[in-house]
Amino acid sequence: MASVNVDRYVDIKMDGLAHFLTEGFRARNTPQRIIRSDRATIVFWGDGKKTVVKRQEGESDDPYLALLAALGKKIYGSNSAIKRLIAEKTEIQKGE
Repeated sequence: MASVNVDRYVDIKMDGLAHFLTEGFRARNTPQRIIRSDRATIVFWGDGKKTVVKRQEGESDDPYLALLAALGKKIYGSNSAIKRLIAEKTEIQKGE
């Protein structure tokens, strides 16, 4: 009977799982279509869902920031959740 290096087998399986999850995450969260209309940006995602973000009156128009805002909102569920995450995880380092 041939011996099997179980640790190596598990490492290979975990690498495959990580790749699968990463690729699945990327596929679900890749924009399929982006519509920009006035102050709103509407993003249709690979999983069939859509996210709408609107810039505030007077904010400069930046498609890059609009897409990042839509991605953050899709992943975390709301702008409030993103703001809470930032407030909880941000550390201010003082310069010397």
